[in-house]
Amino acid sequence: MLKYELTAILVSFNKLPSKEDIEKIFNGGINNICVVNNNINFSEESFLSSHNNIYFLQNKNIGGLAGAYNKALDFVYENIKSSTHIVFLDDDSDFIALKKFIDSQHTQKFLNNNERMVMSPRYIETATQMLGRCVELRRFYYKVFLPTKKNLVKVSFVINSFSIWPIKVISEIGEFDTRLGIDHIDTDFCMRAKALNIPIYINNEIKFNHTIGKRIFYKFLWLDLQSSGHHYFRKEIIIRNTRILIFRYGFKEIGFLFLCIVRICYEYLSVLVAEKNKIKKIFFMTKGLFTN
Repeated sequence: MLKYELTAILVSFNKLPSKEDIEKIFNGGINNICVVNNNINFSEESFLSSHNNIYFLQNKNIGGLAGAYNKALDFVYENIKSSTHIVFLDDDSDFIALKKFIDSQHTQKFLNNNERMVMSPRYIETATQMLGRCVELRRFYYKVFLPTKKNLVKVSFVINSFSIWPIKVISEIGEFDTRLGIDHIDTDFCMRAKALNIPIYINNEIKFNHTIGKRIFYKFLWLDLQSSGHHYFRKEIIIRNTRILIFRYGFKEIGFLFLCIVRICYEYLSVLVAEKNKIKKIFFMTKGLFTN
């Protein structure tokens, strides 16, 4: 008998998940799904009534993605109290790998023992087919690595999509930061988990396809890199939020400070080498460095 109950939170902005997506999620081992509509102009939800254990919430993009997560979590706390773990899902992910992830021996041990930790599979960027790099923070530096063994890998960060968080862990950390809105809300959440000594692991046995922006593969010197391809407004938010996190954590965690500086430089490099509308994007990114 399973000792856990999984509730997925899926925030949708441009479109609701298809019936096939919903089936993939339930077939993956999810017990409940909270779909949060985060687009004020979209309210079509008629097909949801045919599913049990699926809940539809309206957020109208209040507080961005962070606000949508907070609304869903409040709903879960009040209405799905049997939930033991939250699985964050993104409508830019392919849910076909969800079942393999949840059925994995590493994930099952984590879930059934209700361990105080966080787990996620490894993502593959859909457009470039590049594996997500793993990052581990140390006090005065950080390391980036590409593990090859099919085991658990301790990291400092995971993206929201497909990550599993025990309800008790989320309660310890608190709400997502609506000031950040969308970009780096997962980075902030992971840093807060680190401060509470909550370990984060990648289950490197499982990979899933995930799309971030409109990524573009490019080469710089001997390196294989990828640019996010985000709109100039998102570029501004990314840089702005990175700056906010530098002042929030960077002077206590020197390794994180270096990581953020490299991230900002990487964004500029990617625009200059691989993206269009360079002048406009550089202008808005520089604006994000200095303004709120």
